[in-house]
Amino acid sequence: KFFINNRFDFVYINSFFSINYLIIMFFSRIFLTDKIILAPRGQLSQGAMVTRKKIKMIYLTLLKPLIKKLVYKYHATTISEKNEIIKNLAVADSKINILSNLRFLKIISNKKINKKKGKLNIVFYSRIVPKKNLLLLLKWLARLNNDNISLDIYGTVEDKVYFEKCMYEIKNNNLNNSVKYLGFLNSDEVQKKLSVYDFFILPTKNENFGHVIIEALYSLVPLILSDKTPFTKDIKLYKIGHLISLQDFNKFRSLIYNLIRMDNYEYLSYSNKISYFISKFEKKNKLLSKDYLKLFN
Repeated sequence: KFFINNRFDFVYINSFFSINYLIIMFFSRIFLTDKIILAPRGQLSQGAMVTRKKIKMIYLTLLKPLIKKLVYKYHATTISEKNEIIKNLAVADSKINILSNLRFLKIISNKKINKKKGKLNIVFYSRIVPKKNLLLLLKWLARLNNDNISLDIYGTVEDKVYFEKCMYEIKNNNLNNSVKYLGFLNSDEVQKKLSVYDFFILPTKNENFGHVIIEALYSLVPLILSDKTPFTKDIKLYKIGHLISLQDFNKFRSLIYNLIRMDNYEYLSYSNKISYFISKFEKKNKLLSKDYLKLFN
């Protein structure tokens, strides 16, 4: 009733591989507006397409012509995502707007920084799906076999089969004492929970943006990320964490042992670097807000 009784200039769709969203697009095109903006949100990336590849290819083959007719503009957050849209949907370059994601948070003000030398407490916070690569992290921790490392896992279980594989990895390698799955986090408790850890880790196969990464930074937690996120340059430039290669266990092992040995005095330097990065990030956000208004103008 709300949609029928109101008129909209645009309808913004924030997903791609979803029959429900396709129905919304179809309904919107008939009854609401001819201007539908579609944001695939990284779902067309190479890393994301690997999961359930056959189903996704069938979806693309059957529904691509319909989607192209329904969509007025596409929103990509990076140049690489723009190229993914062109590759998979064969749309004109002029129909795609590139705008990075926006995220407005407040930096945590009461973080207690106390990194203990000889210990490393890390946190994984993301959806439990193959793309986020939790299973690889667990396999690597099993190979390290070091009681000085603890890992807490937060996130919604979106792939039950994959989650069971992760739980089996923990049980089969006697990681129960050092690795724990702690369930889902409500949005209002994320920063408080994350702030108690030494590092945030995400060995993702591909990340279009990574809102959880921003949440970790606003919690003043330095990063351990794969080199498959948009934050690779920021980590190198601002020194707000460390990069790992998904094909290089030895480099991961060397990094983890260095971080275990790190004392609190050395660790404190991350806070200033993260705060400086956030100041730059927020200035960029203000400029982006104006660009978003242009997209809908």
